[in-house]
Amino acid sequence: MKNRNSFTLIELLVVIAIIAILAAMLLPALNKARARSKAIACTANCKQLGTALISYTMDKAGYLTVSLSPDSTARSGFWSRELAPYVGITGNLDAVGLVKYSDSRLVSGVFRCPSYTDEMIVAATGTADSIYCAIGYGWNQQMGARDHTNSPFRMKIQKVRHPSRKVMLGDTTDWFKSTSNALRTIYPESTYSEPYPNPCIGNRHSGGVNMVLGDGHVEWFQQSVLRAAPGPGMDQKWRFMPAMN
Repeated sequence: MKNRNSFTLIELLVVIAIIAILAAMLLPALNKARARSKAIACTANCKQLGTALISYTMDKAGYLTVSLSPDSTARSGFWSRELAPYVGITGNLDAVGLVKYSDSRLVSGVFRCPSYTDEMIVAATGTADSIYCAIGYGWNQQMGARDHTNSPFRMKIQKVRHPSRKVMLGDTTDWFKSTSNALRTIYPESTYSEPYPNPCIGNRHSGGVNMVLGDGHVEWFQQSVLRAAPGPGMDQKWRFMPAMN
């Protein structure tokens, strides 16, 4: 009698089926682990940005950074240019001594949420290649919108009430198209709505987002908690966003 040294078709199909079942059982766990890893990396990014913000305010006599550029283009993400030296990004400077908008370092590394996918960027900007693209992080507009060349509108951290409970910067929206001024800005003026007409807060980290608060610490907020109104008659403001209440 010949030794049997090969699988029959039935046996092969059974093995394939078992492997498929095991893969289906493991895939959710792997996806959760991957998402958790990205959330942890996002927290690390935010901690670096929080430390950079505190260092910046100390160097600037307590003044905070702002969301938009002071020139007529009003590009969002001006805060990232001002914080760049405090996270080790130097060189490639423009006429006012800041890292140029075109610098790819402002859309990667510490300035890019690991969970903010290329698909999200394409949805927001129409392309994944733009150096001005969304990065998943934004500055709270109520902490400083724009510093005009001849009329500065900056806030001092000392003027912020309860800074340890007020959002400075962090995760932005996850969906749909956004205007250029909204790409790297958090607008807390409007209540949450989906799909987009207003820039809002996402929920890509287990139903919530990572935020840097006024004392530099990072906190995860459930989306609904972050959007809670600060009090009666203030339903268009979020509890953790306005500087003065």
